[in-house]
Amino acid sequence: MKRPYAAVLALVFCSAMVFAGGSRAQSNVADVALADFGVRMSAPVGSRIVDSPAVSGLLIQGPNFAINVTRATQHDPRDAASAASPAASGLLGSASDVNTEQLSDGFLVTLTTTTDQGSLYSLVGRRTIGNTSLMCRTTVMERAQRDAAAQACRSIRP
Repeated sequence: MKRPYAAVLALVFCSAMVFAGGSRAQSNVADVALADFGVRMSAPVGSRIVDSPAVSGLLIQGPNFAINVTRATQHDPRDAASAASPAASGLLGSASDVNTEQLSDGFLVTLTTTTDQGSLYSLVGRRTIGNTSLMCRTTVMERAQRDAAAQACRSIRP
């Protein structure tokens, strides 16, 4: 199923400048328009929205990066405590290394679960931008991938 946003989706690559200690460093960040929700996010250069019938909402993928952004529903966690379980990420098993971050407009929870195939690194985040509540989710095999998804979720803005 093709989505109408695909025609108007704009990836505006930016050379975001990060100022640290008075020096300039190039950032490999692109501005991605999530037109379905009327917001933008920063994601690794080369990221794009992928049309996937297997995923609700928007799946944004890039180099060593993936995140699913959906409208929050009544079934989604409303606070970090309820998001801090593996079940909130759709995982079985027990979680370790659970970290919660309270944001001014929501929260991020990162957690690690161990399976027979190794560790899985998950993110569950909720952001309210204007009148729109969004959920960010990812479960990946590398901590750096999860951390990139957390940074992208933090960056969501009007």
